[in-house]
Amino acid sequence: MVNPSIYGQKQNSACYFFIKVCGFLRYLVSIAHLQDVFYLWRPFSRDPNDDMVLECAFASGIRYLVTHNLRDFNDIERLGVIPTTPSAFMSMPGSRL
Repeated sequence: MVNPSIYGQKQNSACYFFIKVCGFLRYLVSIAHLQDVFYLWRPFSRDPNDDMVLECAFASGIRYLVTHNLRDFNDIERLGVIPTTPSAFMSMPGSRL
């Protein structure tokens, strides 16, 4: 038999998590903007689907591209964008989540 108070706590924490996720997504959408993609240097990577990611990264002026897919982004340093894994990025000085 399930203790009703424990079930209520789990339901409340799931609801709280859902509200926090929705709030984060609303914030993310509020700061985002539509980026036209022109594929100016296509094909650049081995995977053609990564060219859109690369162009958006370059257009946004980022310094680091955080990805697990380092193999397809190994030549982007000549464009001024450094590919790195999430764990390597989080261990960099000044990075915080």
